[in-house]
Amino acid sequence: MILPSPSDPIFAQSWLVRLRWGATLGQIAAVGFAGFVAHAAVPVLPVTGVVLTTTVSNLALSRARHAIAVPVAVILDLALLTVLLALTGGASNPFSVLYLLHVALAAVLLGPRWTWFVTGLASLGFAVLFPFTDMHAMHSQGMDGVNTHLWGMWLALGVTGAGIAWFVASLASALRDREAELARLRRTAERQERIVSLATLAAGAAHELGSPLAVIAVTAREVERMADELPHPDIAGDAREMRAQVERCKEIVSRLTQRAGASQGDVVTTTAIPEVWSELRHRLPVPDAGRVVWPPSEGDAGVRAPRAALLEALTSLLRNALQAGPGTVRIRADRAGAALRFVVEDDGAGIAPETIERVGEPFFTTRPAGEGMGLGVFIARRFAEGLGGGVDVASEVGRGTRVTLTVPAAA
Repeated sequence: MILPSPSDPIFAQSWLVRLRWGATLGQIAAVGFAGFVAHAAVPVLPVTGVVLTTTVSNLALSRARHAIAVPVAVILDLALLTVLLALTGGASNPFSVLYLLHVALAAVLLGPRWTWFVTGLASLGFAVLFPFTDMHAMHSQGMDGVNTHLWGMWLALGVTGAGIAWFVASLASALRDREAELARLRRTAERQERIVSLATLAAGAAHELGSPLAVIAVTAREVERMADELPHPDIAGDAREMRAQVERCKEIVSRLTQRAGASQGDVVTTTAIPEVWSELRHRLPVPDAGRVVWPPSEGDAGVRAPRAALLEALTSLLRNALQAGPGTVRIRADRAGAALRFVVEDDGAGIAPETIERVGEPFFTTRPAGEGMGLGVFIARRFAEGLGGGVDVASEVGRGTRVTLTVPAAA
C-alpha cells in the first residue's frame, strides 16, 4: 500500500476517510471495554454524541474538496478523543496513549509543521484531562483478580503499538515503491537520451551521405548510358548494379532516419488485423514470408496505432525472429481487454539469462558483427511505450524466444 503524501491531498483525504471509519469502530469497542469489562460509569448519551460526530464529520470529509480538510479532520479527532477520555476516566483511562497514534498519523499524512502542531495539541489535550481524572473509575478488580486498569493498559498498548507499527511499515513500503518508480523513471530518461543521440546520428548520416550518394547515382547513370554505346556489356551491368546499391543505401539511411525520429507525425488510425498480416507479407522477402506461420483471418479485430510505425516495429521483430534460426516463426494477435498483444515466437538458440536484460538497448545485438544494428527491439519498445503499451521478451536457451508487443486495440 502506498501512503499519501502532503503533495497529494486528495489521495490523503480518501485514505483518511477509510481510516476514520475504522476509528469509529474502535471508539465503540473502547467504550464497550470501559463499560462492560472495566465496569466504569460510562455516560451513554455524551459518548454516543462523540461517535455520531465522528461519523457525520467523516461523511463531510469524504465530500470535501479543500486541502485543509485533512489537517482539520486530524485536529477534530484529537478533540473528540479528549472528550471521550474525559467522559471515561480522564487521564487515568489507559486509552489516553492513543494520543501517540494521532501524532504518528499526522507525521504520515501531514508535513513537519502540522506534525509539531498536532504533537502540541496532544500534550495539551492530555493536560486538559487532569480535572476529569477519576482514580477509581478503572481500578476495580477484574479478570482473575487483576486490576482492570492493567488490562486496559495492556490493550491500549497493543492497539497503539499495532497502529504505529502499521504506519511505519506502510511508510517504508511506500518509500520502496517510490524508489522503484524513480529507478524506472531514470531508466526511461536514459532511453530518451539514447533516442535523442540516435536521432541526431541518423539526421547527420542522412545529411552527410545524401549528396555523395546522389553524385554516385548520377555518375553511374552516365556510365551506364555511355556503356550502352560501347561493345562492353559488363560495364553497363556493373553501372546498373552500382545504381541499385546506391538506391539501397538511400533506403537504409531513410529507414534509419524514420526509425530514429519519433512517430509523432503519424496519424493514429484503426487497422484491421488481416491488413496488418497482408502488409507484413509484402514487406518480407518471399522465402522469409514462407517461413512465417500466419494466423487465420481475425474478422473485424483491429488495432489503434500509427500504421507505418506499427508495421515497421512488427517487421523488425519478424526479421529478428527469422534471423534467430532456420526454423519457422509464428506470429499471432491476442486481445487482452483494451489492449492487443502481437506475439512473435521463434525456435532459435534463445537468449542467455545474463543477456536478456540488455535486449532492447540501442545498438546491442546478440548476432555476429555486421549482421545487425541492434535497433529492432529498441524501436519496437519505443513505439509501444509511446502508445501506453510495451514490449516483453521471454527466452529459453535452446528453445527459442518469444517477443510480445502490446498496443491499444480498436474499440
